This record gives sequence, structure tokens and C-alpha cells, in this order.
Amino acid sequence: MKNALIDQIIKLKNRDLLQQFHTDSRKVQAGDGFIALPGKHNHGHHFIDRALASGASLVITDRPSNHPHVYQVDNSFDTMTSLAKSLRASIFGKVIAITGSVGKTTTRHMLNHVLSAESIASSSRENHNNEIGLPISLLSTPVGAEYVILEMGAAKAGDISYLMDIAMPDVGLCLPLHPVHIERYNDFEQLVATKEKIYSQLNDDAFAIIDMDSPYCHRFSQTRANKIYISKTQPSADVYLSRSQYHDHHLQLELNIKGQLVSVSSGLPGEHLTDNILMIAGALIALGIDPIKLSALRTIKPISGRMHVYQHKYVELYDDCYNASYASTKAAIDMVAHKSGPRILIFSDMAELGNISQEEHEKVGEYANSRIDYLVTIGNDSRFAHNAFKDKKQHFDSVDHFLKSLPFFHRGNVVVKGSRFMQLERVTDHIKKQLENFYATEF
Repeated sequence: MKNALIDQIIKLKNRDLLQQFHTDSRKVQAGDGFIALPGKHNHGHHFIDRALASGASLVITDRPSNHPHVYQVDNSFDTMTSLAKSLRASIFGKVIAITGSVGKTTTRHMLNHVLSAESIASSSRENHNNEIGLPISLLSTPVGAEYVILEMGAAKAGDISYLMDIAMPDVGLCLPLHPVHIERYNDFEQLVATKEKIYSQLNDDAFAIIDMDSPYCHRFSQTRANKIYISKTQPSADVYLSRSQYHDHHLQLELNIKGQLVSVSSGLPGEHLTDNILMIAGALIALGIDPIKLSALRTIKPISGRMHVYQHKYVELYDDCYNASYASTKAAIDMVAHKSGPRILIFSDMAELGNISQEEHEKVGEYANSRIDYLVTIGNDSRFAHNAFKDKKQHFDSVDHFLKSLPFFHRGNVVVKGSRFMQLERVTDHIKKQLENFYATEF
């Protein structure tokens, strides 16, 4: 059955009759595939009719069905994984795998932008970086893709090893590591050991992009893969940051790439993106691409919810509400720390921190001191940040509580930062509507 499915998937893709794969029937459009997986409350099989009505050209399930577009298998999850692995080995171009604690999605977005300028590139969608999302990303990749960029998350020990076995990447890179999403780990060392697999499981002919400034550089360098080193401090690195300037949301870098000086200008705000760009430069070397192609970053646009800056006359609104850790919140605070006018941080709970949650939230409040003028906290554990902050502050138990109080920020720099389970996009939408209404009536 697996071979027949692979043949059918390739046949449909070659005829442009199969596009994306989904496990959520609500996202299926004409020409998509649907895989019915068991869920906590329902089995995806119950939604096959919806997927077919939306135009699904191929459906996989482990329950009986008489529909000609439906393939019954013994286990839909195992089949999804097996198909992804088989297709990866047979039809795809170079695969680049990205992990780390913060910045995975932004790095994937930036690298995809650079590679797509002159090639057919494909990347993980949304937050498809786990044992379901990564296979779905592989299955959704166009047959002719020259580059496939995959994001790898690790909610628990063993996750990266599992994903590496499916993806078999040609290039692996690990962004800086922090105690993020650590709730299901015994300790931080176990998290590091899990992430390390992105290097240790590379093949001999693959490339590892390693940060010489990382405390784990020596450990990561034990990989059998070819090694490309990046650094902000050591000129001997293959990619060395020789100059950096950040002003008015514009990041300008000069990189020394194996003796070649390359100027890079990023269209995304944030000085912290220097690490991401160095990693991308290393990936280009591994892929045999001229680093001058980094010039494409000048035209890149931000992803919604990831440091998207909105200008409203006297207000700059920084929408960075997709996810949060201490490291990323610190970077968000740095975005406005040197700004004139009121500096306001709207901050909610950070998820999956386990027994270090209080400490990590307190660190946010402490770091915000002298860098932020007014702190608004929302949720439960964010109260620890509230308590550690010494200037003007206000706390709300929930987003609903915040919205009902209708606080209004008509001047200054407003940063919205929190984990996505808190749904802070409701806050950014609320503020944007307030500003639009306020300035629309201004004479």
C-alpha cells in the first residue's frame, strides 16, 4: 500500500493535482491532501467528508471508506511519517534543518527569502516543526524544489533525533540555546543534548553551521559532517562579523566570508538578527551559493506577530506576540530601550517553563527596569515580572480583563510580547483599532 501511495502522490504532484497536505480538514482547499489522524477528542476520519467537499484530491485514513480518493492504511500516523521519509529520499533537493531556542521561524523565513530570489525553495509552514508538522511540510513540498528548509522543534527529549531520521538534512544549524520550552525536560543539559542531534546525526557529506561563540562549540564540533564556523568575535571563522550598525530599525552588517567582504542590509527590525544572518551566510557557503545573494534580505517583510512594526503618527506599535522567552523578550525590550518618549511593554505569560517559570518571569521585570517606562502584565506568572519592575505598572489577570479596562496608548513605543497561548494578537488588534479611530477623528 505504501508504494502505491507514493506512486500516486508523485503522479498527482507531477500533474499539479496535489498541492499542500493537511491534518486539519478546515484548511483543505481544492487539490490538497488530507491525512486523518487520531486526536484527543475526535478522529480525523470524522472530517473526511468535509475535506472531500473542499476538493481534497487524496485522503489517507486508518478507517474504512469506499470513496475512490480515500486510501485506507493500518496506521495513518505511521504512514504519514513513512511517506515523508520515502519522498525525502527520492525526489527532493537540498534540505536545510534549523533548530535552536529562539529565532527558528525568523531564520527559516529569511533563508527562504534569499533562496527563493533565484531558485525554487520551499519551507515549513506556520509552526510545522514537530512530529506531525515536519512530515506534512515534506509531503507538501513541490516536486521541483531545489531547496527545502525545515524547522525542528523539541518539546521533549528525543524529538530532534526523531525528526533528523525523517528529514536527513544536507545542512544543519543550531541557533543559540536558552531554557525555553523546558517543562518536559529533566534539566537544561537534557535540552542541549536533544538539540545537539541536529549535528551529531548529520551524514559525512553534510554540513554543520556552528557558532564559535557558543559555549557548546567544542561539543557541537564532534560531528562527522563538514564544519562551517561563524562568529561575531573570532576573525578566524569562515563567516566573521567585521562591522555592525543599527539605526532606526535598519540593521547594516559587513561580513568577512572567507576573505570576501559582503555588505548586508536587513529589511527586518532588530539588532539581535545578526546571529540569524551569520547562520544564513554559513548555509549559503554549504550550498555553494555566492554570499552576495544575501542582498535579497533588503526587501524581506516581517511575519505577522514577529516584530512587525506599525506606525501610527505618535505611536510605534511592535507586534511580537507570536511567542516569548526571556531571551526574545529581552531582545524586544532592546528594540525600544533607547527610544525617546514613553516606552511601554505589554507582556504576558511565557509557556512551558516548568519549575523555572518564576525565575524567568522575574528576570523580565528586572531587565525592563530603566529600559521601560510602563509595564503592563497579563496572566498568572507574568505577575512575577510585575513584582520585579520598579516603575509605573499595571497587572491584568487575563486578556479579557485587559480589553474590558480599555487602556489607551496614544503616544510612545508600545511592545506587545507573550506566548501564543495567551492570544495577544487580540491586544495588538485592539490597540490598532483604537489608534485608527482616535486619529481618524483628530482635527
